[in-house]
Amino acid sequence: IEFSEKGAAIQNIKLVNYNETSNEDSPLKSIIQFDDLGTALISFQNNVIPHLDKVFFKAETQQSIIQVNTLQRINFTYVSKQGIKVAKTYIIDPDSYLIGLSVSIDNTTTFPISDQMKIISRRHVPEEVDGYFFEGPALLLNHNLEEVALDSLEKKNTFSGLVSWAAIEDRYFASAVIPLEY
Repeated sequence: IEFSEKGAAIQNIKLVNYNETSNEDSPLKSIIQFDDLGTALISFQNNVIPHLDKVFFKAETQQSIIQVNTLQRINFTYVSKQGIKVAKTYIIDPDSYLIGLSVSIDNTTTFPISDQMKIISRRHVPEEVDGYFFEGPALLLNHNLEEVALDSLEKKNTFSGLVSWAAIEDRYFASAVIPLEY
């Protein structure tokens, strides 16, 4: 997994034992690759911390490569000009494909934060879907799976009811927001 301090974002995920081609010097197979911004970004609806998805966080490690043989926490922090501390912690388990993300906000200012935090999960939109699988947004709404076709997203992009989780699915993986209570 490649991280960027810009936004404390995930930039790339590669498979360790697989290469792009069968050539001996072929790079590792990249299964999820993002442009400059990355994914797993956070921001606020009304910009209480402006451009939080683009600021540079401080990685709490000096290592550029971390071997994950046991459960690892990779921490990033940012303190805004107003004094609001934002901490993002990625939890990586070598025995699982799940990548956890914990976000904490420490407001040391004298004013309350009355804004809503957003998590930005970016994925490349497939030009064409091959096969019998779904790619796109999905959610568990009132205990029923809802898969939203990309071409209908402009018409219906607000859902009401009990949302247990929301995800963006692709052929192999899903980026999901799942509350701890679920």
